[in-house]
Amino acid sequence: MRPLRIGQPAQMKEQVLRRSDKQGRSGHFHVVTAEYQYFQDGALCVREERDIVYLQGPVPAQPARKDEFGVKTAAADSWH
Repeated sequence: MRPLRIGQPAQMKEQVLRRSDKQGRSGHFHVVTAEYQYFQDGALCVREERDIVYLQGPVPAQPARKDEFGVKTAAADSWH
């Protein structure tokens, strides 16, 4: 909206706009949308929204994908 001036005092205000619960492939998670406003001299300069994702703990480990690249290149490579 306006440029922030480097070296000048600024104020930031933040608030939660919304929260939603979701279900994904690895389980439940929460999405929080937060708004951040940056002011200088009482005028709004920058407004942004951020979606922050909160996962519900660690996901069980998945086996690594099989990749034939190493096997194919090793057979054709003269280095050991």
